[in-house]
Amino acid sequence: WVASSFSQALLSFFGLQTQLVWREFPHLITPAFDAEINEICWGKIEFSILAGIIFASADRSLRQRIAGYAAGVALLAFAFNPLRIALSLYFIHPIIHDVLFRLMLVGMLVGYYAFWYLLWSGKKR
Repeated sequence: WVASSFSQALLSFFGLQTQLVWREFPHLITPAFDAEINEICWGKIEFSILAGIIFASADRSLRQRIAGYAAGVALLAFAFNPLRIALSLYFIHPIIHDVLFRLMLVGMLVGYYAFWYLLWSGKKR
C-alpha cells in the first residue's frame, strides 16, 4: 500500500495522473502503462539487506541497531522507494528502471548505513 500510494502521489506531483487499482498486487494505470507494484517493487530486498548490515554491526548496541533499522525502513518505505518507482514510471524506460533499482539497492543502502554507523549511532546515548 505504501509503495503504490506514495508513488501515485509523487506521479501526481510530477503531473502524471494515475489510477490505483488493487488486484493480486496494486497497479498504477494510465493510458500509456499498467505498472504492477509487486514484492520486488516495494522494497523487500532492500529491507532484508538493510536488516543484515545493521544487525551485523555488533559493535553498536541492540537499541542503536533497532532504531537504525526502523529509521532506515521508514526512509526506504516513505521516501526513496516511492521516488524510485515514480521516476521509473514517469520516464517509462527499462534502463532508467534498472539503473534506479541498482542505485537504490547499493547507493542508498550504503549511504544510509554510513550515515547511521559513522554519525548517528556513534553518538553517546
